[in-house]
Order: sequence, then C-alpha cells, then structure tokens
Amino acid sequence: MTDELSDIERRLSEVVRTTVLPLQVTKVLVPSRVEDLMAIGRELGQAGSRASLIPRSLVGTSLFVFTTMLTAAEYAEEPEPILDAAWQWEALLREAYGPDL
Repeated sequence: MTDELSDIERRLSEVVRTTVLPLQVTKVLVPSRVEDLMAIGRELGQAGSRASLIPRSLVGTSLFVFTTMLTAAEYAEEPEPILDAAWQWEALLREAYGPDL
C-alpha cells in the first residue's frame, strides 16, 4: 500500500471514530466533520484513480461510512442532511473505485 493510501486510511479511521460512530447514536451530523470526510473522499478519489491496488480494509471502511449514514438517516428526525452527505460520499467512492462499486 502506498504511503498516500495509508495516510488516507488513517485519517478516514479517525473520522469514523469521531463522526460516524457517534452518528449511529445521535442521528445528527456535525457539518465541520462532514467537510473533513468529504475532503478525505476527494483525496481518495484522486489516489484511487492512480492506484493499481486499493487495500480491502480501506474499501471496507469507506463502505461502512456509506451504509452507516444510510441507516442513521432511516431513524433520524431530520434525515435529509444525512442522506445528502451519504450520496455525496457515494459519488466520491465511485470516483475512487470505479462505476461498478
């Protein structure tokens, strides 16, 4: 794994810990943390398009983010911000992993 992908995976894991896991309980996204998540997603899109191999753990973590947001939105009082973030994240994943995601 390249250093660039290792760094992205480390930062994504931090965002999962500070944003996505609390989302499961609170059903509320913190806008500044969503911006951090999307910045990581854009970097992943650029690095993923150049990489010949993307680690399974990185793919799994990024899909966990997507599915957790969709699930949280089902139970949230205001699901729209969560769904908007989830679909933005999904678009970034398609850029990183290809259209057959």
